[in-house]
Amino acid sequence: MQVSGEVDIEDLIPEEDCVVTLTHFGYIKRQPTDVYKLQKRGGRGVSGMKHRDEDFVEELFISSTHENVLFITNKGKMYKLKCYEIPEGSRTSRGINVVNLLPIEGEEKIAYMIKVKEFEEDKFLVMTTRKGLIKRTKLDAYKNVRKNGLIAINLNEGDELASVRLTDGMSEILIATRNGMSIRLDETQIRPLSRGARGVRAIKLRESDEVVSMARLHEGATVMTVTNKGQGRRTSTEEYRLQARGGYGKINYKTNDIKGYVAGVKVVDDNEDLIMIADDGIIIRIRVSDVNVMSRYASGVRVMRLSPDAQLVTFARAEHDDEEEIAAVEAAVEEDVNLEELEALEKELEAEEATLEVDEEVDVEDTQE
Repeated sequence: MQVSGEVDIEDLIPEEDCVVTLTHFGYIKRQPTDVYKLQKRGGRGVSGMKHRDEDFVEELFISSTHENVLFITNKGKMYKLKCYEIPEGSRTSRGINVVNLLPIEGEEKIAYMIKVKEFEEDKFLVMTTRKGLIKRTKLDAYKNVRKNGLIAINLNEGDELASVRLTDGMSEILIATRNGMSIRLDETQIRPLSRGARGVRAIKLRESDEVVSMARLHEGATVMTVTNKGQGRRTSTEEYRLQARGGYGKINYKTNDIKGYVAGVKVVDDNEDLIMIADDGIIIRIRVSDVNVMSRYASGVRVMRLSPDAQLVTFARAEHDDEEEIAAVEAAVEEDVNLEELEALEKELEAEEATLEVDEEVDVEDTQE
């Protein structure tokens, strides 16, 4: 019997759980879970990372060292690392910039990071683009990712990836646009496409509008909408009825220059915090439970006070931490929306939708790998 002289490095790596973090500015590291537990022990806590004041942890999950971590860029390209290939960092280090681990080029940046143990046939990646397209592909189509990456979705010229979610094939999702529209879809409406496909229309956009966010709905949660002017509002998922894809959707938020335009939506639970960052580097952290649940016609409350020239650019969910400084949320004010005007606009949109033909994009195989 012949014995090969080659040894798989993975066989030499002990399989253990670790915490992986990625910051807003692209710094990544992993730590043993016992270090993480030690930080939380006793209720006082200690600093988990030294970083620039305007940086913060945007993604955090627990993964086995042998699990796969998928990195998807705003240009639709996917890279893959084994968790053990992410350098281990000390408790206070900020980690290594991801550009030193992956061959990212030009204006590419990591938009999403997803952990995958096995590339199961019954799991899907659902992707939406800025221009309103959506693509649903079986997860196992991405199991052979080369070192230089592969194209996860073909994008039309001028389009970018807006959001990615890993689903069980039976999820409901909510897609939101900058100008305040939204559409709730059952993912089974979207036929599975090949890895190289461009996708099909999820939502029809009016001029100057674009998709900013996609969230996966779950029971007992609410939808948090935040604008670039620092306004925020939570709404029951029941306010968003299921619709057929390809229409204009329903009004999620009445946008204007004063209240602002939608920066994003997230599905949140009462026991979580929200971390918000403005383009001038200011960060605040608030409790989700401090934001009242309102109708989708409400303008909400001020969740972040901004300097005159600043805008809120992104926000992230985080586990509630009693040791973190929590900002107060201003009390709700009298609603200043004209319900009759909004209802009339929705009827107009529904009438226009009735004349639309839902179009199917061609399932084009990728030839640019």
